[in-house]
Amino acid sequence: MESSPKTSGPAPAPKDNLSAARRTWAWVFAVLLLLAYVVPYTVLSGVQKFSGAFLFWTLFAVVSIACMVVITGNWRD
Repeated sequence: MESSPKTSGPAPAPKDNLSAARRTWAWVFAVLLLLAYVVPYTVLSGVQKFSGAFLFWTLFAVVSIACMVVITGNWRD
């Protein structure tokens, strides 16, 4: 019976599952989440019409959905 040879040396580094492009998109999404809290209480605080907030939240939703599609587009098991 042969036994498997033991290797010496450092263990292999864990594989980075998140590519640089996907990491960038994740940061973009994090900035969008920050804007979701900051913009309504600062920029839109003086807007009296509902249309200003509606436009912001509509654009926010579209951009957020697009970012999530890009981030999760190539996920595999």
